[in-house]
Amino acid sequence: MKKDKLQIALFVALVVALVAAIVYYAPNLKAEALYNWYRDHMTYGTIVLLMAIESSIIPLPSEVVVPPAAYFALQPGSDLNMTMVIVVATVGAFLGAAINYLLSMLIGRPVFYSFADSRVGHLLMLSSEKLQHAEDYFRKKGAVSIFLGRLLPAPVSVAAACVFLFAYALYAEMLRENVWLSRTVKVQENQKVIDTGLYGIVRHPMYMVTLFLFLSMPLVLGSPFSFVISLAYLPIIAGRIRNEEVVLESGLEGYREYKNRVRYKVIPFVW
Repeated sequence: MKKDKLQIALFVALVVALVAAIVYYAPNLKAEALYNWYRDHMTYGTIVLLMAIESSIIPLPSEVVVPPAAYFALQPGSDLNMTMVIVVATVGAFLGAAINYLLSMLIGRPVFYSFADSRVGHLLMLSSEKLQHAEDYFRKKGAVSIFLGRLLPAPVSVAAACVFLFAYALYAEMLRENVWLSRTVKVQENQKVIDTGLYGIVRHPMYMVTLFLFLSMPLVLGSPFSFVISLAYLPIIAGRIRNEEVVLESGLEGYREYKNRVRYKVIPFVW
């Protein structure tokens, strides 16, 4: 019992340390340096490589690959084509998944069981007994689990995929319209109110796009349970929007008048 508690405490400490490192170092990342790297290295080969990494065990989200690629594809004189960006991104994702599958097939179960019984595996609260229990459960109820996890009919997943791709296109357009986009809520130097394009329809198109992405992805995967969990994103962005509007009204000239002109925050005629 004490050993289990120690393992849990160490695991929690590792998670806290990781989050603290992200919080500490993320603000020091230079957006301009990141933009220049994308501009100088964004090719079809780069997209395939990054998406292959995204489909492996390395936590590199596709949101840092496809939207920037789409943005540069829309720039005048770009060597990238939007259709080809989607194609090569899909190819990269498939290659990453295929490599994972081949490694799993070739390495086999013994390696995973050995890792589970190692010191690191125990630190992650794994054991061969737990793996065996998971396998036994899947043998008995795997079909039902997969069925319930992918309960939605195919047309819903196809429609959600269309919404997902459309949201990516909106994201690229939003990056083109607003050069002051930032992950932090603040008024930047020389910032002006943007009231054209998507910003002439809703005041916060970034949250509209992310809402479409977050809610469509579970439906693309056919998981209604994940969709329900994703609804928790709504109160999160509602609170952030309230805070953001207070900051913009007090610090950005013309935002109050813009707010009176554009009534809707995120979704036209709804919110």
